Amino acid sequence: VVDELGATDLFNQLLPTMPWNSVMDRMMKELHEQGKTIKDIEQVLKRAPVIPRVVPAIKAAHALGYVSVYIL
Repeated sequence: VVDELGATDLFNQLLPTMPWNSVMDRMMKELHEQGKTIKDIEQVLKRAPVIPRVVPAIKAAHALGYVSVYIL
């Protein structure tokens, strides 16, 4: 998402300086300030490849109580 929406430089600059969640919060704020919308992010995510075995692995971990699953 960061690459596709043109915020790679800021992401690379921030990543070594703060925790992951803080970087993601900052990136979402930056994308919003650039006029990017939830629809823009959604379109990028729809094009992102998913490794076929990842989905069953997440479902199995969730069934065992190891992860919470959130659909964005």
